[in-house]
Amino acid sequence: MTFADGKLVGWSLLDTLASFLHVAEIKEQDIKTLTNSFRVEDGRVWFDAFSASSNDGDFELIGSVGLDGTLDYQLTAVLSPELSLRFDALGDISNYLKNDQGRTVLDLKIGGTAKRPRFSIDTSKAQERLKAQLKGKVDEKKGELEDQLKEKAADLLKDLFKKKKK
Repeated sequence: MTFADGKLVGWSLLDTLASFLHVAEIKEQDIKTLTNSFRVEDGRVWFDAFSASSNDGDFELIGSVGLDGTLDYQLTAVLSPELSLRFDALGDISNYLKNDQGRTVLDLKIGGTAKRPRFSIDTSKAQERLKAQLKGKVDEKKGELEDQLKEKAADLLKDLFKKKKK
């Protein structure tokens, strides 16, 4: 199911997330689009494809909530460019969480209960993104150095042939 042009307010999960991230704007979300599919299995409501887009960012949630209120979610939040510029809840580490567009990408685990959610940062995805970024930069530099070496080798060969002709 898909919803458009709505608002999420008074949801304790968002209140706790805003507090955890030190980003008050997240408490209320003007939703542009929200897409969701779910299933009920083994006493849990599973969200396989929950995504929402708002002025503050793009959010993807997978996992489940138990009928007893227990939470087991993974949330990926890609903050808007404006929020990304101001986000510094993690100090210098915040800079390493930015994607190619300069938007902060936060991977969070959500546990606890619906009434008392607990958030923690999942660094494994951020580490993988950072490795990929670094590999891309290394490959780029490697290509530049190879081009420079080829150019210098060609110049040396030209100089060598000029000297032999004399």
